[in-house]
Amino acid sequence: MKFKEGELVWIASAFEGSTHHEPPALIIKVYQDKPKIFLCNEKENEYWLEKEDLGMGWVYDILINGEVDEAVLSEWLIPFEINLS
Repeated sequence: MKFKEGELVWIASAFEGSTHHEPPALIIKVYQDKPKIFLCNEKENEYWLEKEDLGMGWVYDILINGEVDEAVLSEWLIPFEINLS
């Protein structure tokens, strides 16, 4: 488990993994399950999980922009840090 409930994280950019999207997200639940790329399309989700060779592991439910995203893979998250320089 990389993150804990209550921590803030950034969402990693799909195109440039070292950059992130704003605002930060709040980890609200941590558990083991398959990640969800598509929240409302189980068939497409299974296709992409197989294509990317992803299976069971630690996933996170996050709160971002007032909405909950379920089963987010830790590789899609960046630890929250504020750069004041």
